[in-house]
Amino acid sequence: MANDATAVARAIDPAEAGAVQVLSAKVQTGLQELETVSGAYTAAPTADGWTKMGAVVDALVSDADGGLLASLAIKNPASRAKAKVALSALDAAMHVVDGYLMSARSPAEAKAAAAQRSVKLHSVVRYWSPQDWQRVEQAFGARSEDTIGTEMRLGF
Repeated sequence: MANDATAVARAIDPAEAGAVQVLSAKVQTGLQELETVSGAYTAAPTADGWTKMGAVVDALVSDADGGLLASLAIKNPASRAKAKVALSALDAAMHVVDGYLMSARSPAEAKAAAAQRSVKLHSVVRYWSPQDWQRVEQAFGARSEDTIGTEMRLGF
């Protein structure tokens, strides 16, 4: 999906591609870091490794949320539609990963992680497709109204 964001950045109006290009680079770097950190954690699980993995996922979620919101500011309607589709999918995927990680955190850890995010989930969920919702629901094991209600109460 990060590659999709890169492809979208190349396909949209060059004057408006900057935000998508920046997001794509950040996500590519974040995914490489997540692969490294999760591999190290799998090889030798430690509390520090778990904390590092959580920090990388938190950064990826914030980047994806911010990218989706930035795509909505694209003025060219065709470019905005292309960016929104690719970035909605990326955003939903990051929230699925985040859902699995959050389910393993204590309620206090989950609330603290959510509080540090610059973009809250309820700011971006209205841009998700029904398929995006289904993926997030599967990660949380809940229906849409249960998922968003719980996340809003926790501050996501």
